[in-house]
Amino acid sequence: MIKGCISVIIPTKNRKVYLKQAIESVEKQRDVNIEIVVIDDGSTDETLDFLGTKRVKVLSGNGGPGKNRKKAFDSINGEFVIFLDDDDYYTNVSFFKKAIDIFNENSSVSAVMFNTETYYQYDNINNASHDFLYEGFQRGSDVLEGFMTKYQKPQSTFSTMFSVEKLRDGNIAAMKTLNDTQIYLRAFTCGDAYFVNEVAGRYRIHNRSIGNFLAVDFIIDNLDEKIRIADVLPTHINRSKWLQTQLLITLGYYAARSNVFDNRSIKKWLTKLDSQMAKSLWRSVKYERT
Repeated sequence: MIKGCISVIIPTKNRKVYLKQAIESVEKQRDVNIEIVVIDDGSTDETLDFLGTKRVKVLSGNGGPGKNRKKAFDSINGEFVIFLDDDDYYTNVSFFKKAIDIFNENSSVSAVMFNTETYYQYDNINNASHDFLYEGFQRGSDVLEGFMTKYQKPQSTFSTMFSVEKLRDGNIAAMKTLNDTQIYLRAFTCGDAYFVNEVAGRYRIHNRSIGNFLAVDFIIDNLDEKIRIADVLPTHINRSKWLQTQLLITLGYYAARSNVFDNRSIKKWLTKLDSQMAKSLWRSVKYERT
């Protein structure tokens, strides 16, 4: 591990134009030591030719962004890590330095979260972000208990810097894939949080955004990870109540956002739960789909 170094992990596939903007926005960050790791999932456009012109570590991936992030994470050298999607980019050239300064002043923190703007590409509109309801230092156990109810996460992970040591303390190695919600939850099992309402960059919405094409396997990985998190919750958190709330958030997101809802796979997955919880969740999902 290189002290003070920030590893930026970027999974990509056939998005050379977006990737170029993302990498160049990282290169503009001031007064920091950066390692860029791009993991390519079989691009057939000019992505690899472009990467050959940049000072980046290039890895070969296979299996989608979540699995590729995990493979890349195992290869990094940084003390800190950022998970940047290839279609997002930074507008704040001081974000990295400011985040490190916060880490240096708060040794218990596992995640420093800045805000974002939403960029609707095809309408060419930037929407100002909604401020976090809570700013500054927050106990990780409090954020974990109120995750996505009292405490909202950023829209993605690119505006958050994580402590690599804290993530490893949170047993990130046990995760099958590294996706946004799962990474945040692991971070709050092993450290505290710091929220900053200053904008780090732009979260891009376009017709190929991953959120519009949610695979059921992605959702089930998320549900399974929430069960694993529930098993390591602090004792003061009601496990059953927390788990039902978190599973409903994931299922509701899938029901509302996905163009195709795999009823059969979700109903099969629910059989692993207590029957009362499973029935309650299924009723809520059916209501969301109507």
